Amino acid sequence: MSRRFITIVLVAAGISIFVFLWRGSLATSVLFLMAKRNLAANLMTALPDGLHLALCGAGAPLPDPQRSGPCVAVIAGKSIFVVDAGTGGARNLVRLQVPIGSIAAVLLGLAS
Repeated sequence: MSRRFITIVLVAAGISIFVFLWRGSLATSVLFLMAKRNLAANLMTALPDGLHLALCGAGAPLPDPQRSGPCVAVIAGKSIFVVDAGTGGARNLVRLQVPIGSIAAVLLGLAS
């Protein structure tokens, strides 16, 4: 085998060992970087002025813990209104880059 190949294998092994030994710290650092980036994102800056709807949950006839409950976000100008916020709605709003701290009102329907 050539020296170059052996050097590449040794460097790759060293990097692998480093990553394995520091995996907890690396994972935490990546988590904080991604959370900071995702929480700083704001869908409102990219939208033109007008009325917009975001489906942040669809629901289902039968309860299912794997699905989000019904949820619709109405974006009117700079105001955000959430209609019928079901389970998982807030999580999906964050994924959609809707700033949940800027929600003006949450409208809930009453079951009869």
